[in-house]
Amino acid sequence: MSRRYALPILLIILAWLIWPLVLPARAGEITVTVRDDTVTVNGTLTVDLTLTPKAECDWYEQFFEVAERMGDLFEDTVERFLENHMKTRMGLVTINVTNFTLSLTIVKNNATYSIGATAAKLIGNETVTATASVLSQSDNNTVTVYGNLTGTSHTITVFINFTLPEWVPDDKILDAKLVLVGGLEYYGSLADTVYAYNWQTKVYDQLAANTIAPLVNGSVTIPLSLLGEQYFEDHKLVLRIDIIDQQNTTQPRLVLDEARLDILYYTFTLTLKWSMTLTGVTNTTLTGKIVNAKWRALDAEGELEFNFMRFNPARTLFFDFDEFSVPLEKWERSYNGTHTVFKLRVPNMTAVTGGGVVVTVDPVQTIIVEGYATGQGDYIIIHGLYLASPESMTYLLAGIAALVVAITLVLIITKTAKHAITGTRRTRYVRKAR
Repeated sequence: MSRRYALPILLIILAWLIWPLVLPARAGEITVTVRDDTVTVNGTLTVDLTLTPKAECDWYEQFFEVAERMGDLFEDTVERFLENHMKTRMGLVTINVTNFTLSLTIVKNNATYSIGATAAKLIGNETVTATASVLSQSDNNTVTVYGNLTGTSHTITVFINFTLPEWVPDDKILDAKLVLVGGLEYYGSLADTVYAYNWQTKVYDQLAANTIAPLVNGSVTIPLSLLGEQYFEDHKLVLRIDIIDQQNTTQPRLVLDEARLDILYYTFTLTLKWSMTLTGVTNTTLTGKIVNAKWRALDAEGELEFNFMRFNPARTLFFDFDEFSVPLEKWERSYNGTHTVFKLRVPNMTAVTGGGVVVTVDPVQTIIVEGYATGQGDYIIIHGLYLASPESMTYLLAGIAALVVAITLVLIITKTAKHAITGTRRTRYVRKAR
């Protein structure tokens, strides 16, 4: 192989290998082929459930494990449910569903995010407050407080508030670190404790101790590995740091320049891949075929029990495609000379999980029909010879016109020849007697 073609081919292979890894976390693609009297459906749907409650994510893990372990039995149960649903609820009374397969995949990845403090209050011999603008980055915009003498020690108390963005799941935090930038001067034996306010018990819980001393060198990173969802309310976190300089002669000094929270959390993504074959939805007419395509808007609402687990396929498996009920004549349509393609994309389509959490997906459905076809409401009309495509009709009419001309010419020539034979004069010869 020449070098000229080696690089493009290598890039294509790499793109093919990477493509599944970069599939958007809320993508969906349904491809349907219609050939003869058979409809084949292949679908892939990826749903990001990172913001759903952890309890529901745990349930999905258990459910997927059971479904995978039961294999064909689970698929047969869903297949019978879908067939009965489409017959009784969607009016496809003659439909048959076969060859249903379903694969379920859960992907959990780690993600990091840094959150700047929204406010801080430093309490020593006086109370000093700092806003987010002061604490957002390391610069010369600092806040300073001196220790307050209490008995034989000087004390400084710091309250720091953080607010997580809505899309950061506070129930899926794996690890967290408090980063402080500034300075610390102390003159005796140092003791410190870091607390987080527990919104459930209404008290401060200790998360770390004796970790702040490195701040004398300008910064410190304090592990908060026990930071859980009980310390967040409306995504708000309140930390308290008690600093004790065990001497009573010189005031310690705390300088705070930046405060941020570095968190590690996990994302939770489901991917469903399914396929099935549909028959009994096509009628043959004198001019072609008519396909009842109500199946394109499958909404498998209902309750299904399997292995002592009850679930709603429209929610648990996200088989709720009601928004594809748009009349087929309004779908994007193209014809390439052999096949007709109908396509519709539904951006930001809402779906509801089994626990009632609303998520969004961006599915696209493509219906590929063999032959020239048009859409009307819920029906695909596949045209026969006499109602072929415009291109075919052009050739057909041209052929018919040529045939008519040829037949006309043959008739004219035949008639002319016959007239010529009929008009020939006959000469009679008489032999004279000698």
